[in-house]
Formats: sequence, structure tokens, C-alpha cells
Amino acid sequence: MPEWMVLGRTNLAMKVETMGGEVGNFRPIACLPTTFKLLTGIIAEHICGHLDRNGLLPDEQKGCRRNTRRTKDQLLIEKMVLKKCRSRHTNLNMAWIAYKTAYDMVPHSWILESVTLVAIADNIKRLLKNSMGN
Repeated sequence: MPEWMVLGRTNLAMKVETMGGEVGNFRPIACLPTTFKLLTGIIAEHICGHLDRNGLLPDEQKGCRRNTRRTKDQLLIEKMVLKKCRSRHTNLNMAWIAYKTAYDMVPHSWILESVTLVAIADNIKRLLKNSMGN
């Protein structure tokens, strides 16, 4: 992965104008090259296709699929399922994949382990690993 492709420019956007220049009144917005966005979009499509073709996501998992319920709706459904499992004292296993926020919120080692568990192609894993390092 060329370094220029993973280097972004970060701008600070003011949250509330009336609060002025207080440090906590800004949120960072990172802008990455369009080439990187296209590449990661292609990879995301490839991974979603792989997961769908191989039945690696249960039918109930609709949060990251296109033309289905939105993630917010899915989270509400999952909350209801969790409550039901607690009341019935039954086991429940869950996993979330959020491509847009994964790099910011999840340790990179977990992402790499997840793609290994679902047998994502080695070249995609190498690309992810190399881009994470930059």
C-alpha cells in the first residue's frame, strides 16, 4: 500500500458556534484520497459478497447489508433479543462488523483475527494489515 494512499488530512470542525474556540468544541474530520476510498469500497463489497455466498452471517444480521433495515433498527432488535435471552437464561453470541468505524474503534489485531476467522482471501488480509500499519 503506497504511503500517499493512506495519508489523510485532518480538519477541525466546530460543533457549536456560540461556544467559540474551546478545545472540546471541535471534532476532527479526516479526509483521505479518493483512490483509498474506492479501494476500500471495493474490498468491502468483496468481503460482503464472500460472507453472503458462504452463509457466514445469519439471516437475522441485517445491519451491514444493503437494501435492508438500517443499523439503528437492527440495534433495537438486538437489544430486544438480548433482553429475551437474559430473561430465559439462554446463551447468546453476537459480533458486529462496522467497516466505516472499525479502524477507529476496534484494535487492528481484532479486525485481522475476524477476517481470518471468516476465511477472507490472503491478499485482502495482507492489504488490510499493511494499510493499518500506515
